[in-house]
Amino acid sequence: MATKTKTLEFLMDVHIPSVTKEFVVGDNFKEMPLGIFSYISQASKKFLAENPMVLPRKSYTVSVHQPRIFCTTRDILEELGQGEMDLAAIRFILNKQEGGRRGPLLTNNRPNVFRVLTATVYFVWDEGRGWIMDVSYPSPETYLWNEEDRIFSRKAKVEQKK
Repeated sequence: MATKTKTLEFLMDVHIPSVTKEFVVGDNFKEMPLGIFSYISQASKKFLAENPMVLPRKSYTVSVHQPRIFCTTRDILEELGQGEMDLAAIRFILNKQEGGRRGPLLTNNRPNVFRVLTATVYFVWDEGRGWIMDVSYPSPETYLWNEEDRIFSRKAKVEQKK
């Protein structure tokens, strides 16, 4: 059953497996016309270069929400907390829906929104092209998300593997 808050409606949880060895971002996020990523913006390429690796870590759970009203990134952060995810987790979710298959990600040209470090990263499925990636660094008030978008947020602090 979906639960509602002021801004967001909870839809589902997604289990993210552990990372057992270093996850090299550059090997997993490549722009290719016929690959999983058809377009990666210049801002995203810069962000990926600044965050080249995900260290081994334990598994965690991601909550998937849908905005109930127009809201800013700040509204979402106030409701969910930082909820930061890592790029390995995002790639895992994207792989599950390669080719636009059904799953927790929207595949109808609407944004799937993730918080990674200090950036808001979002992916849009473009039928016939694949996933389009973009990232924004501006203040949390800059972007407006609406009830047609999906918000992904880590539920608990992620522990590094020892």
